[in-house]
Amino acid sequence: MSFLFLYFFYSVSGHFLRALTPVLTVCLPWQVDCGFGSPRCISKKKLNDGKIDCYSGLDEGCPSHFFVCKDKSTCIEPELFQDGKRHCADGSDEPCPPGQFPCSDGSKCIPHAKFQNGVEDCSDGSDEGQQFVYSKSCVLLCRSSVRSR
Repeated sequence: MSFLFLYFFYSVSGHFLRALTPVLTVCLPWQVDCGFGSPRCISKKKLNDGKIDCYSGLDEGCPSHFFVCKDKSTCIEPELFQDGKRHCADGSDEPCPPGQFPCSDGSKCIPHAKFQNGVEDCSDGSDEGQQFVYSKSCVLLCRSSVRSR
């Protein structure tokens, strides 16, 4: 469940005060709640129609740890991200050439040899951070817990 905050302004003795009032966000009966992101509510007709409409991919049954292609055409298993083969029509699952690691901010790719070598090569430091897991042929972003290499 989520809340929208409406701002109410009213005048008291010439001064404006702001009050935050939480209001429950409810989708219309013919809509489904995407959970977060934009759009928030989509038509039930868009469920399992082969195109991702919710930011999370929820409408197409994408598990939360899957990678959603930038063009929202599909979602893929995490181990298919940066595995050397295009699985997304737009190629967003292969942001770097083979043998390179994508910085999490998308700014550049660095050679795998520079991944967790003690020197921050990515401007955001993601090549040295604990948020990534190195797997046989790919580097995956973890959402919650950090697994060991």
